[in-house]
Amino acid sequence: MDANAYRFRAPKPNYLPHRADKDDIVEEYTPLGKASELDEARYLNKCKRTALESGITRPKGYTVSFHCNPEMEKHHFGQTHPMKPWRLTLSKSLIYSYGMSFAMDNYIARAATYEELNDFHSDDYLDFLGTVLPEPVPRDVDNANPDLKFNLGGSDCPLFEGLYDYCSMSAGGSLDAARKICAQQSDIAVSWGGGLHHAKKAEASGFCYINDIVLAILQLLRCYPRVLYIDIDVHHGDGVEEAFYSTDRVMTVSFHKYDPLNFFPGTGGLDDNGPKNEHNPGAHHAINVPLNDGITDEQYKWLFENVIGQCMEKFRPSAIALQCGADSLAGDRLGRFNLQVQGHGACVEFCKKFNVPMILFGGGGYTPRNVARAWAFETSIAINCQDKIDPIIPTHAPWREQFRYEELFPTLEQILGEPRANRNPQKRLNDLVQHVTEQLRFVQAAPSVQYQVIPPDLGGLREDVEEKLKEEREAENDSIRKAREEAVGSAMELSLLALAPAGILGLATPSAGLSRRAVDWSKWKPGVSFQIILHEPIKHDSTADIVPANADVWDIDLQHADTYRDMIPTLKAAGKIVICYFNGGAVQDWDNDIAEFPDEAIQKPLEGYLDERYLDIRNSKVVDVMKARLDLAASLGCDGVDPDNIDAWAQDDEDPTGFNLKASDYTSYLKALASHAHSLTTQEGRALMIGQKNAPEIAPDLVSTVDFAVLETCLGTRTSDEVEPFCSEFQPVIAAGHPVFQIEYPLSVRNGVSISQVDYNYFCVNKNGNEGFSEVIKHASEQVDGWGQFCGLGTTGGRFETPTFDG
Repeated sequence: MDANAYRFRAPKPNYLPHRADKDDIVEEYTPLGKASELDEARYLNKCKRTALESGITRPKGYTVSFHCNPEMEKHHFGQTHPMKPWRLTLSKSLIYSYGMSFAMDNYIARAATYEELNDFHSDDYLDFLGTVLPEPVPRDVDNANPDLKFNLGGSDCPLFEGLYDYCSMSAGGSLDAARKICAQQSDIAVSWGGGLHHAKKAEASGFCYINDIVLAILQLLRCYPRVLYIDIDVHHGDGVEEAFYSTDRVMTVSFHKYDPLNFFPGTGGLDDNGPKNEHNPGAHHAINVPLNDGITDEQYKWLFENVIGQCMEKFRPSAIALQCGADSLAGDRLGRFNLQVQGHGACVEFCKKFNVPMILFGGGGYTPRNVARAWAFETSIAINCQDKIDPIIPTHAPWREQFRYEELFPTLEQILGEPRANRNPQKRLNDLVQHVTEQLRFVQAAPSVQYQVIPPDLGGLREDVEEKLKEEREAENDSIRKAREEAVGSAMELSLLALAPAGILGLATPSAGLSRRAVDWSKWKPGVSFQIILHEPIKHDSTADIVPANADVWDIDLQHADTYRDMIPTLKAAGKIVICYFNGGAVQDWDNDIAEFPDEAIQKPLEGYLDERYLDIRNSKVVDVMKARLDLAASLGCDGVDPDNIDAWAQDDEDPTGFNLKASDYTSYLKALASHAHSLTTQEGRALMIGQKNAPEIAPDLVSTVDFAVLETCLGTRTSDEVEPFCSEFQPVIAAGHPVFQIEYPLSVRNGVSISQVDYNYFCVNKNGNEGFSEVIKHASEQVDGWGQFCGLGTTGGRFETPTFDG
């Protein structure tokens, strides 16, 4: 390809926002303990029984193969990095627990050799990738730093221990899948560990270091004249498109979110259809379907079938390579669509109907439990058992708790994602289809090609090279491997290896190992220092991120704690007491459990917050969902919970909720939640604590119920009488020996500067019923982020900023 003619070399948006103060060194992942204590025979029998009871058998007339390397799953990009190789373990735990392994040929693929990676990637890039150490590198803050060699390092593509092994194992699975297709040993080959579509010939990009898809397609082209590459990741498949930019043997079709200035990689516009030179064989063979936020299952299915149907008819591929990036699902940490598992899987089902050899690749996907659901469901489509599997996740599935309890996430198929506004009107979709129709008019129907002789190593017969590499890796990584075997191996893994000649599973645990520091509970008393961060997840690569170190109590968002499972362990490693905030009186559009609330229990939005709506807290189902949140909090390691919005009763002829609730309703509600919380045991071996948020009118009735209080603006507003002071109403909580956490929002700090002297005197020096309180100054109630300031150290003292990242 003529690099000068390829315009994608312009600077592009970052996959993640880069922070100049980030430490890009990350450690290879080491699990805390054994994956499971399940007896191997019991687990194997349960898997078999599930397959038999569901009627899962090998598909008739075709063969499906499954390719993985369990060692790949044990690597770690860093605790705050959204790419979690452990999602592959979670996916396999569903696939095998449903008994799908009995319907497939299962292979543990070897790592790709240097020579195999060199089929696409350059020598200097591979040499550097194989020798670079996980040390600090120049930050590519603007994605244009010439000193960032091969784009390695920084927050998008960090350096970590075992990076080269990770890359070669990812590529090895996809190459193994391609070999089985070429050897006609498989008709549909599944490689969920592959799909890393952004990597270039000599450049890492978008969490991708080695382009396994390109390597697999090159293998397919040795025995198939034409390959259709389809990409349903939310990000444009730029790396694959670039690799085959000037050939008519590969047609690339990418469905993706497109925003050239604000969404990675900023490429894949409607008119980006290959070389502009009509004499270049690749002209018109790159098809891009740029989409806006919020597309639904119905729209996506209609669009996909219309576009791919035409491509199949005109191009007539001999094989299909389908990249199934799961970040196009609703609720993905980086995605922007509203797809459910069924809509995503419909793409696999449609391609399968053409009876063309096909490889299914993984790809993006940054909400691991939803990634696992999607890839398990799409595996069931591959083996034609999607109508046979029980939607209820099997009780014997390892790490079933990662799916947030059966009561909250009862099915394999349904996911609860943040609904986004749909910005894809039908007219725009019609125009997209019309554009593709016009583009395909210029594509030669079923172009003829000359076949290459299939080399003898296509079957992976490189015993001498493979044995040498194996010996070298064992010598270099013996200590790491021993640690992993001691920490990860289980009888369950050994039982699953018996299911197929090449073995199967190899599971890893989701937590990174951190030493737990004992909490000094003598500090839990009035005046204990605290920090509260609700609107951004805490950066938690190490205990060094837990700033300010002298804050003994941390109030964090429960949903953040659940999404980033290493956050609380990092706080605990620093010896902190952790309180988990959740909305106790309203439901938010982004709540994972929003579908669990009955429609009749949801009413008016909060004033100024249209995405939060009040709940009827008298409804028994609402109480059950809130109790499930308490269960989750206790299981995650929270020491207490901070339920918000429990003060919206009707008064002065105003009914904010629409349910005409009374103050006594909230009192009864909090007592019910407190009773359940106190029945739960936390990881500290104590009862789960519960606090009262504001609501001074009901404070006297709850003194003997709650374990602490969290107050906002209890000193009132200095410049107006908008909020009357109410701190003194909570002195009985202090008298009972419980902390009262006070948050104030002075106007002088809203722009990030130090508190003014007049505000300091009002909020920090003068006392107005808040004697003994634990006070912190924050920007504003809608900006409870990492910034804060403690009183007692003057107008410029006591300031701090906890490192956070954009979640």
